[in-house]
Amino acid sequence: MTNNSTSSARLAAPVGGFQEIDGRRVFVHRSGSGGPAVVFLPGASAVGLDYFVVQQRVSRFTTAVVYDRGGTGFSDPLPLPRTATAVATELREVLRAQNIAAPYVLEINPSIATPTIPAWTSSSTTWTPGRSPTNETAANQAT
Repeated sequence: MTNNSTSSARLAAPVGGFQEIDGRRVFVHRSGSGGPAVVFLPGASAVGLDYFVVQQRVSRFTTAVVYDRGGTGFSDPLPLPRTATAVATELREVLRAQNIAAPYVLEINPSIATPTIPAWTSSSTTWTPGRSPTNETAANQAT
């Protein structure tokens, strides 16, 4: 769901809350504890809460996070489309602001995976086939 609202009234999410990133609200809902954190990145026509049931099941074992990219769902409107780099940067900032430490297991919808994975794995992030993308510090601590 694209958030095309130009109204001054803001949508209230039924669960979760908002993280301010670059002066705008980004919806995020975190459940569970432990690591690695599983982060659900919805596809082009989906929102974070579309993964709510799965998130709740995963949260029995570890931290599980859903969020709405800027311009979608409950997050503040933004001009669309956005670059994969902008989405990956926003996600990193949300996770950092929420104190959710690497490593991460990214569950990315195939409709946005192709551009997002290279953007996520660039600059100070390592990607090992068969492992989740992590920042170098976390990867080095694990070895």
